[in-house]
Amino acid sequence: MSIAMLKKHRRLFFLLLMFALMIAASLSDPVHNAFNAGLEKLKPVIRHHDVLGLLLFFALSTLSAIAFFFSTAVMVPVAVYTWGKAATILLLWTSWLLGGAISYSIGRRPGRRLARWVVPKKKVANYEKKFSAKASFPLVLLFQLAVPSEIPGYVLGTLRYDFWKFIAAAAIGELPFAVAAVYLGESFMRRQYLPLTAIALGGIVFSAAALYFLHKRIDQ
Repeated sequence: MSIAMLKKHRRLFFLLLMFALMIAASLSDPVHNAFNAGLEKLKPVIRHHDVLGLLLFFALSTLSAIAFFFSTAVMVPVAVYTWGKAATILLLWTSWLLGGAISYSIGRRPGRRLARWVVPKKKVANYEKKFSAKASFPLVLLFQLAVPSEIPGYVLGTLRYDFWKFIAAAAIGELPFAVAAVYLGESFMRRQYLPLTAIALGGIVFSAAALYFLHKRIDQ
């Protein structure tokens, strides 16, 4: 995989970076022990402010689906440790959907100027030229799977693509990433190297394939 491709596809870059950091931290006893000790100290604090902690995680996850410079990946293990896998998947999935709906609304209305500050302007402009309001649902779903989650909302909102079709594509497209993020976090905490490697490399291959087929379709 070339450096140029990683620069073009932030999702791949961060998957690789997160995988490398997780492996490095997991292999280091002092780092991993310090992380687990931090979780033990955080858990009673979050439990004491359960609703506030849940709302904060939801709000930050929503922001991560709107702004390209923000991610809650580092918070996922904390959420899994505190609320469990099923609840964390639901929190991530619904917050990312809300973030997608907000980015769609920003793209559709005069507030689109805000997009210049929260998404890569050139990348958004490039996709705006290649899509239309009549794009097929399978193509939009592939778009959702292939690029960082904040981009499709702005692009399809600007093009006035049907909102409910966009939400349906986002709901399908974000679910596997929410599940993968949660199980990746759990594998890290338990130092389960085989699942950690399998999930991370599987996500990278899946994203790379989606990006390849997306560009193949839109170039045609």
